[in-house]
Amino acid sequence: GALAGKGLSGALDLAKEAVAGLSSLLMAGGRIAVSSAADYEVANVQFGVMAGNAERGTQLLDDMQKLAVATPFKSEDLTKGAQMLMGMGIGIEDILPTMKALGDLAAGDGEKLKRLALAYGQVQAKGRLQGDELRQFTEAGVGVADFAKAAGMSMGEFRAKMEQGAIGADIATKALNQLTGEGGRFAGMNA
Repeated sequence: GALAGKGLSGALDLAKEAVAGLSSLLMAGGRIAVSSAADYEVANVQFGVMAGNAERGTQLLDDMQKLAVATPFKSEDLTKGAQMLMGMGIGIEDILPTMKALGDLAAGDGEKLKRLALAYGQVQAKGRLQGDELRQFTEAGVGVADFAKAAGMSMGEFRAKMEQGAIGADIATKALNQLTGEGGRFAGMNA
């Protein structure tokens, strides 16, 4: 074996190395746990402020944590997306279903989730869908045809109305729900 010819001294050296390695591993794990706990506490306070009270904030943060466990997304991606949406005026009761739907559109891609949350939040904050946000959605796989269908228009009609600023934020929400709801192209992508 590995100790043949090394005797007791070799065995003790090997044991010391094993204990040192285990100690390093435990210390690193402890630092990660403390860091994660500290990050959670900061997020919990932020969510409480944005939600209007600590209890609602804690519940939403817990919901984001559960969503992270159930999907390929990191907790950090979901909490930052939720914070962004709250900051752009999305109601606390709409955050979880919106993040689930955006997560389905992003199909497990954390960067895409961030871009989609930004685009959706901007549409909701402005009250209408415009070219910049449409481009962001298109880059994520949701194009003019999807929004035109949600609006009940042809693509030409949709583009013309969008250029006039006449496509409301409700159309983005409707398209999101159609695409991720039962029978939608992105339904259950993270289930």
